Amino acid sequence: MKKAADPYGERKYSEMPYTEEKIYHLKDYVEYVSELGNRLKIEAKTPPVLWFRGQQKQSYQLRPSLVREMYGKAPQSSEEMPIQEEMRYQHYLAKNYHFLDKNPETQLDWMGLMQHHSVKTRLLDWSESMFHPLIFALECFFDREKYKTYDRIYSSPHVWVFEPIEWNRKAIENILQSDKIINECIKSIIFTGRSYRHVRKKFYKKMRNLKTDIPSRLQTKKTRHLEGIFNLSTIEKRIENLGHEELLSLLANGEEFECLFYVLYQVYLTSKKWELDKVMPLAVVESYHSERIRAQRGAFTIFPYYKDEKKMKRLRNVDIFLDAMENMGKGNQFLHKIRICNQEEIAFEVMNAGMNSSWLYPEMPVVANTIENRDFNF
Repeated sequence: MKKAADPYGERKYSEMPYTEEKIYHLKDYVEYVSELGNRLKIEAKTPPVLWFRGQQKQSYQLRPSLVREMYGKAPQSSEEMPIQEEMRYQHYLAKNYHFLDKNPETQLDWMGLMQHHSVKTRLLDWSESMFHPLIFALECFFDREKYKTYDRIYSSPHVWVFEPIEWNRKAIENILQSDKIINECIKSIIFTGRSYRHVRKKFYKKMRNLKTDIPSRLQTKKTRHLEGIFNLSTIEKRIENLGHEELLSLLANGEEFECLFYVLYQVYLTSKKWELDKVMPLAVVESYHSERIRAQRGAFTIFPYYKDEKKMKRLRNVDIFLDAMENMGKGNQFLHKIRICNQEEIAFEVMNAGMNSSWLYPEMPVVANTIENRDFNF
């Protein structure tokens, strides 16, 4: 376990691995998360921001479903990923538009909705609640219709705890350190005449200012718990609604954070492909466009499109995936893994505490199933 540190102060970004902890009872889980919060708290009475993700098998890695499909047993070319994602988006929108009282306004909002209904995307689910991911990790013990005895016998559940603010600070720092990325972002704009030199010069000055002192540039005293975690859909909508001249004016005369938003838009919401060691996934919050996302207190990490480098291909052959968050040496110290041992007993304790699958899926059939099936399954 790492030593206590102020997550908003200076921390040395060594390539130390994530920490691991084993638990044997529900109280162990609560005590560990409480202890972690005390060590990472912002101030005496301000707990840190922690996100959680439950997984049912130890072999599952922190990689989004679209990436897992692309590089599965029959690997496909990374060139196909943008079009595969686009076709899923178009068909999902066409066939589900009428189900929503308030329709998502951006493609990323639709992706969040798709992700929570099992369509493959570049998003990885997280929750702001510590209990919902625990239920998900143990779900095979609660639902006898969906899961079989085999699933329970061979389950190896665990919960990841994630420090999104520190991760994002490192991710943004990593992007700003790359002149190549900044150049690619600015080249995406059509310039005419003298406007090119004028806008480019001012834009690069803002990027240099951010690069030299990211923490103080993004920090605000009253909203430190929100620092660096953006709603990327809002950014997407704002930028795509700008006219050409408005965008040039924003990059030349806008606030530094507005220019950073443009860079994040280019990196994560376009089809550009990036080198793995230059761009990390980004933790984002998105609108609650369904009762399921709201119930699960959903948040996401969005993965960029990566270039399929030779070292990635070689290691994939031995089941080592460099694009899994836990294998990213520049950020994996902000991850903590909780191994759930004695899972049958913990599942019983969770059910005894009034928690079940209806916490995850508040739809009528699931609620009905929890009414009819109170039995613990093993």
